Amino acid sequence: MLTTIWEKTIFKKLIKFIFFFLLGIYAVFVITDFSVNSSHFLSYNIVSFLNVFLFYLYKFIKYSHIFVPLGLLFGIIKVISDMNIHNELVNLQMAGLSLKKILRPVFVISIILTIFCLCNFEFFCPKARNSIEHFEDQYITKKSKKNESKLFTTTLLDNSKLIYQEKNSVKKELFDIFWIRSNDEIWHIKSLKTTSLPAKGHFVDVFKRTNNAFLEKVDSYTEYTFSNMPFETSIYKDVFVPFANRSISELIYKHIKKIYASSKDKASISSQFNSKLVKAFFPILIFFAIPPFCIKFKRGISIFFISALSLFSFIFLLTLIDSMIILSENQIFFPSFLIWTPFIIITIFFGINFYKEIWKKS
Repeated sequence: MLTTIWEKTIFKKLIKFIFFFLLGIYAVFVITDFSVNSSHFLSYNIVSFLNVFLFYLYKFIKYSHIFVPLGLLFGIIKVISDMNIHNELVNLQMAGLSLKKILRPVFVISIILTIFCLCNFEFFCPKARNSIEHFEDQYITKKSKKNESKLFTTTLLDNSKLIYQEKNSVKKELFDIFWIRSNDEIWHIKSLKTTSLPAKGHFVDVFKRTNNAFLEKVDSYTEYTFSNMPFETSIYKDVFVPFANRSISELIYKHIKKIYASSKDKASISSQFNSKLVKAFFPILIFFAIPPFCIKFKRGISIFFISALSLFSFIFLLTLIDSMIILSENQIFFPSFLIWTPFIIITIFFGINFYKEIWKKS
């Protein structure tokens, strides 16, 4: 699609700026967040560098629907304003090129980033959100939950009981378990992995009732395979995944089947589905909103003023969409109307300005 030298030059400049912007904002984000949570990480010896790296990578994926449009926003301001200041826009127009053609590489990048945001919400963001919540529950909020001594009990097929204190449904693992086979035999297991059956236990102690009527430890194992435990994987099915942590396709399926859900769940499903679609189209909105302000031929063009106003407008739109999500989840009005209306009105406003300043003059 981009065949000429000037198109490739604009494309490369914009891509480079977006890349370095994302790299810089990721570095600032990691340093800031790590300075706050480093005490939690360092208090656990089992937290490896790889786990921390993956945690912040997932965090970047979680917020990429904000970082990527911001990179495009500042990239358009930087590239187009520089071309304007150095009279490159004038030279291209004198060569017979319209503003529509000049902005074609910017439009292509906007489409690519929109597709990326959709793919992110579908494939990467759900896994990232679930992994972040698990990591925070295990290493950051674990101390605050230390005093909450909750035990969970389930009955197995042989009528024996499994009592455990914690479970990881993602990795299919239980922690601090007592397997009560009978009144005369109890097994204590530090961790039980059930990714593949039979289940495998680590640091296992066996207690049996002896002749003196007391339970005594008779065996200990560092690792033990429970071939005689009728474990049921349905123990993990009671975990509810928040609608915000689900993919677009799963929300579509839930949206179609929502007649079987409660009214609150219907509102949450519709709210998250529409909000993900709206946020994925932010790059297209930025393409229509920013260029008209950067191509005006003024001697004292204020890049700082354009950048500040664009940033505050972006934050305002993002906050407005999040507010509409809260209202729609509380069943104030139809979620699709509340979430799409501000986005459509703002898009129409900037679309008209784009038509007047660029399309009509081309």
